[in-house]
Amino acid sequence: MLCLLKPIHWNPKGYTSPAGHQATGGYPKQHGYGHEEWNNSPKMRIELDGVPLRVLHTEPVGQNAPNDTLLMMYASHNGRQQLVGIAGNARYVQNDETKLLKSINKRVGAKKLWREAWSVPLVQKIYPDEESFREHWDNVGCLNPNWICPEQAFLWLDEPVDIDALAITGKSKLVARFNSFKIIPAERAAYLLDAIPTAQRNDAWRTIRELLQVESAAEDILNLRNQKQLDETTRKALIEARLGQGKFRADLLRLWQHRCALTGCGIEEVLRASHICPWRDSDNEARLDPDNGLLLAAHVDALFDRYLISFNDNGDLLISTALSAKELLALGLTTTMRIGLRHGQQKYIAKHRQEFELRNQLNDWE
Repeated sequence: MLCLLKPIHWNPKGYTSPAGHQATGGYPKQHGYGHEEWNNSPKMRIELDGVPLRVLHTEPVGQNAPNDTLLMMYASHNGRQQLVGIAGNARYVQNDETKLLKSINKRVGAKKLWREAWSVPLVQKIYPDEESFREHWDNVGCLNPNWICPEQAFLWLDEPVDIDALAITGKSKLVARFNSFKIIPAERAAYLLDAIPTAQRNDAWRTIRELLQVESAAEDILNLRNQKQLDETTRKALIEARLGQGKFRADLLRLWQHRCALTGCGIEEVLRASHICPWRDSDNEARLDPDNGLLLAAHVDALFDRYLISFNDNGDLLISTALSAKELLALGLTTTMRIGLRHGQQKYIAKHRQEFELRNQLNDWE
């Protein structure tokens, strides 16, 4: 899977049609609208061979995008950079796929969309009359969607989410040029996906998150295989630890007496050897350190991994405000539950709790 961060033109009205936002450069500045402004339009829902799909547009990304690309679109405006939409398992349609492009355009009714663009005051300010705009539209302006993705893996955000560029790319800002893009690791894409408040997490979010879970593990294992400085014994132990297996799991089973640290569940088939400080934020020593681990039932592990729960230094359960009392009851969790933490685990729990508190603030603001 290729994970792409792709800048698109800002649209403050939900990307169902051009909104007339003044761009600072590129095609939208020249013409008063951007083709990506239709990306969330109901018109962009189509079926091909009976399969429900979403089609959308970005500036070209070249010849190297595989058919399972994760396209994460963001917009820059008013000093902010925000995630606006995601297309999972997306396929970039090449210019030479004439038959497919024609079929998409026909189903979308692309030629008729000129009226929606012309209705924007900014477009009318740039073009002297309707006839001149129609000439532009017919020659170069007509919408040509160049991505397709399954409907179930398409997520457009009702409320755009601010991007922490430093955490994602190591730089203070993401590139803003529409003809650029940034490839990021799957675990960074998952980090960005997890920044989406729970109120906006739907079935598409969950589909994309599961895709990233598998891809992130595969990337981490490939990186371990390519680290030439590792001896084979350490490499094997790290790969097993990344998968929640091997000595790391055996150590956690022993330390927690083969039971979930929180619920006491003793069914080993559902117990997960979970890292407290995530893999991406740990060095190889911490990745093998049993103090950086909790033995958790699968549903508790999922909540912990997504920062919906955490623990204070005494081991008391901390619960995200995004979880209702009804949901907690269904999960068999109560606000009085706790785990027994050893001293060595507290430094790892502190890091997890810091991220939990940040995510919980985002949910409160939402």
